[in-house]
Amino acid sequence: MTISLRPAVPSDAPTLADINIKAFTDQGFMRNTFPGVPDAVIYELKRARYLKKIAHPQTHVIVAEDDASGAVVGCARWIFPAAADAEGKVKGAGDLVDEDSAAAAKGAEDALPEGTNRGIYTGFFEILKDKGKAYLRDDDVVLEFIATLPQHQRQGVGKALLRWGIERAEAENRRIYLEATTEGFPVYEKSGWRALEQVNIDYAQWGGQGEQILDPAPCLAWVIDSPDIPAAVECIQTVFADDPFFRYMFDQSAYNPSRNAASLSAHFLHGLSINAPIYVAKTTLSPTDKAPSIVGICWWLPPSSSTPSPLSALLQDWLLSFRQLLANIRYAGRGGLRLNRYRQWKALQRTTHDKVWRDPRGYYFCNVIAVRAEMRGKGVGRRLVEVVTERADEEGMPCYLESSKGMPNLRIYEKLGFEMAREIECVDGKDVCTLYCMTRSPTKSDVN
Repeated sequence: MTISLRPAVPSDAPTLADINIKAFTDQGFMRNTFPGVPDAVIYELKRARYLKKIAHPQTHVIVAEDDASGAVVGCARWIFPAAADAEGKVKGAGDLVDEDSAAAAKGAEDALPEGTNRGIYTGFFEILKDKGKAYLRDDDVVLEFIATLPQHQRQGVGKALLRWGIERAEAENRRIYLEATTEGFPVYEKSGWRALEQVNIDYAQWGGQGEQILDPAPCLAWVIDSPDIPAAVECIQTVFADDPFFRYMFDQSAYNPSRNAASLSAHFLHGLSINAPIYVAKTTLSPTDKAPSIVGICWWLPPSSSTPSPLSALLQDWLLSFRQLLANIRYAGRGGLRLNRYRQWKALQRTTHDKVWRDPRGYYFCNVIAVRAEMRGKGVGRRLVEVVTERADEEGMPCYLESSKGMPNLRIYEKLGFEMAREIECVDGKDVCTLYCMTRSPTKSDVN
């Protein structure tokens, strides 16, 4: 299926109401809130609500169309913070969520059809409001929900709608907050969300039946910025402290973390200057945190074609070398780096690239990926990789990486589309370090 996305218009409201009902009819909220209410009545309620949402300046209702049939098969509702007013105050997405909750509690329920369980309707939104106060920030983007027609699920519709908001939030360096159902959370987790809390909603307390679990969660991936560099460096140093490549390359008795930090910082500044795709994973570790912490980083190098580099890129390369020279002077050396092993590795790497890199346009090179131990297995690394592999797919570009660890890392990369291409074996006396070189061919995107 090939999908196109566009903003919703008022004439879409009837179709979107139908999609909403069909996508969520079996979930606890719908069953318990509207017991015995005719579908036609619920449909009219949803249609009116979509008209209101489409007209709201902070809400972006995005529809997914099947290019072959022209039919709308899914939709998403995103809320973005408004621009600052004349007094410099910003109306956050959370303010709009609060308005909706307040309306439900103070009178909007009067418009609900006869037979609605008003206790469930009000109580449900009060819970969302309370969790928003605990976790939602003024500058967050809110994903209210994604809905896909049942017959078109697992065909890339939800992924496309999700990507729309992620790309715009990343461009503005904002978190994305959502409340996911138990059924939907694995999809979001794979894209980089982390559950902050599980909320068990017992519908019996309001005269309903059964329970429903919601997972409030923020999104993680941002393009790196200069203020992120110190924390990104610290993350890499922590994660790679026991890495085979790191221990092979540095004399542990002479290792100087400050000198290493200066080198990494210089490389990040160079990456920023050439618009390298370097992403950091951030999350708020507790509700009291004033700012998200960096818990992962994926440092990609952009494709380097066989054509000569522009003068601006050569200038940035020279500036990187100059910064490294200053660091050598300041720290009286390279901080324990074994220069002979470094040169050996670079020579072997060049030989490998000559044999493996067949595409004259170059490759997206995953130079470093680091995820803190407490965040592993939660989809953080996957999202950091996919944010660039998705771009590579759209551009038709291949990707490349070198892993200093075998299994299970290689299996993880295989699930992301990478294949083993070659091994680099660095040997110095009795010390050996093996690097596993993997390539990834672009796959056709299902979104235009």
